[in-house]
Amino acid sequence: MPHPPSVVKLAHVLEAILASMSRKEKAALARARLSPSQARVLSAIGSGRLTRMSELTGNLRMSKSTVSSSLDALEQLSLLVRSRHSGDRRVYPIQLTDRGRSLARRIQQDQEGALIRAAAELTPYQRKTLASALDALLEALVRTEKEHRE
Repeated sequence: MPHPPSVVKLAHVLEAILASMSRKEKAALARARLSPSQARVLSAIGSGRLTRMSELTGNLRMSKSTVSSSLDALEQLSLLVRSRHSGDRRVYPIQLTDRGRSLARRIQQDQEGALIRAAAELTPYQRKTLASALDALLEALVRTEKEHRE
């Protein structure tokens, strides 16, 4: 059964938005000389919530080897430091250096900035309507994702 034209148009518009954001992200990462995995790890640590390997692998849904190689690369770039925990020799708390914090902030601002500038061009009504519609779309995506896993 074919989908209504409005559904197809919405899908195409969302694909174009995602492609535009992806291009912006790739350009920002190229300037920073980071891989997408490294940028995700850097941003997660920069948020201040995730500072241990187990937290990173679980919350970012990345393999231990991907997180480990990302941490190694970020450490080599002097963007973070790992030190031994005084009470547990198996634990290596992770902290961003000043340079790492600055880069994490800049990447976050670049990504948010593009969306904020574009959203600022909408009327208040358009922003409210779009936010509501996107919330509903995200809920539907999460629901169908869960249904497909079960």
